[in-house]
Formats: sequence, C-alpha cells, structure tokens
Amino acid sequence: LFLTDYDNLVGTCTAASGVDCEVGDAFNGDAATVAGLELSLSHVFATERLQFPVRLAFTYIDAEFDSDIADTNFFGDVSAGDPLPYIPETQGLISAGIEGAKWGAFVSGNYVGETCVRASCGAFETTDSSFTIDTSVFYEVNERITLTGTIENLTDELDIVARTPYGARSNKARTAFVGVRVGL
Repeated sequence: LFLTDYDNLVGTCTAASGVDCEVGDAFNGDAATVAGLELSLSHVFATERLQFPVRLAFTYIDAEFDSDIADTNFFGDVSAGDPLPYIPETQGLISAGIEGAKWGAFVSGNYVGETCVRASCGAFETTDSSFTIDTSVFYEVNERITLTGTIENLTDELDIVARTPYGARSNKARTAFVGVRVGL
C-alpha cells in the first residue's frame, strides 16, 4: 500500500511540456493525493536441467486533485476529485521464461490503463489503454561473452499513449535489437 499526500503540487513548464508557457514557469497544483496498492508475485519452477521463471505484478492507483484550481495552461481547469494527468489507474505485467545452463528465452506482457492527459479529462484528453508483448533471448558463448536479442512490441500494436505536447502520439512500433555483452 502507498499514499502520497501533496500540500503544494507544482507543475513546471519544460520544453517538452507542450503547453503555452515560458520554460521554467511554475503552476500551482495545490493539494493532491496519490494512493494505491501494488502486488507482485514471482516464482522459479525448476527441473534438473531447466528453470522456468514467472512473474506477475499489478498496480492500482487513485490519483486526484483535492481542491479546485482556476484554469491553468499546465493542469487545465481543475475541480476537486479530478484525476492527476498521466497517472493510469491500473498497470500490470506478466512474464515467463525458460533458462538452460547457457541460454534463456523470455516473453512478457505489459498493460497500462488509459489515463487523462489534463485534469478535465474531456474529449480527446485521454490516452488509450495498451497491452504490449516483448520477447528476449540470450546465449552465453563463454564466461565473458553473451549474445542477446530483443523484440519490443512484438505484435506491433499501436495505441495513443500521449496527447501533449502536439497532439496524439503512439507508442513505439515493433523494434528489434541484437547485441553482445562483454564482461571485463
């Protein structure tokens, strides 16, 4: 369980904020509360030659303003009870893998619920909920060298994950990486 109780939440204008403000300007968010619950379970099932790690994680977050604030370029028009921007109510992860003595392969699914991008949470002021699947593999060539490969967003699912600055933007498309890790 967690609880964060803000008496004086401040939003700061940055070059990436995407609102009509001067970089460095501060905006009063007044009082806000972020409360929630996080659960995580993991276990490694094993045989004589293989291991099967699994993990589940879930987070529930209730994040809201505690007072009314006049319309600001940064937070929007805020009423007590409005959601804090860009904090999803639910998030979850599930992952599973298989590992041998010198190799391993993993798959994970990551869920992020829709979220408001402004306190008013009106039309075109929310993101999509998203579920992405990632995979990775490794092979230990020797004690110092490991080959790796990763595919992020395996299904190439595109969801709106941001709206500020500059309108709707999607998550990263399918991306593949290969690499070599060298231990010194």
